[in-house]
Amino acid sequence: MEETLNKSSNITVGSAINKWYIWCNKKNTDPIQCPIKNIIKFLNDMYSQQKVYNTIASYRLAISEIHNYSNGYPIGRYPDIVKFMIAIRKSNPSPSAPNDPIDIILALDFIISIGSNENMYILNLLQKTAFLIALESASRPSDLHRINLGTLQKTSYGISFFVINPKETNILILHGGNKSVSKKIFIDYYENTELCSALAVLKLLEQTQE
Repeated sequence: MEETLNKSSNITVGSAINKWYIWCNKKNTDPIQCPIKNIIKFLNDMYSQQKVYNTIASYRLAISEIHNYSNGYPIGRYPDIVKFMIAIRKSNPSPSAPNDPIDIILALDFIISIGSNENMYILNLLQKTAFLIALESASRPSDLHRINLGTLQKTSYGISFFVINPKETNILILHGGNKSVSKKIFIDYYENTELCSALAVLKLLEQTQE
């Protein structure tokens, strides 16, 4: 099964790369080192052909696999391309069934597009931090509400803190337990600083303690 899925994925990426190469050949453009505006033009051409978001996203991924970085960014994360993809998603989303997996790429793209922690409004930073912690630790909203920041510890690998009386406490009591419990959450540092929840937590604390 895994071999079949990998083969299917490779075919999809190969097809997208092939389409990019054909477009570049017609436009006399270098497919692995060209201006960002050319890539956006290609993606926009695909949008003009009524391609849905997921298809255009596969082209972006394929180009990012072969294209050189631009200003330190992989092509798929270049700010102008991120903004373009957000606009595409809003105007021409892919059809999905209610039980389809949730695509979080749009949310991550949006987080990157609103800038660094240092230049972000506190409300945006708070929302970003809550989302990333919930995503990384699989925490419920009620868990986030019960985080005890007095237990926060920093290490060279990341941060940790305790959630006091999480929902599991009620389950424990229903099964005969009679004392409060707490659980420890570990958040590792992430190489992409704009998507690092540990750095977002530390910046939020710094901003709100000033």
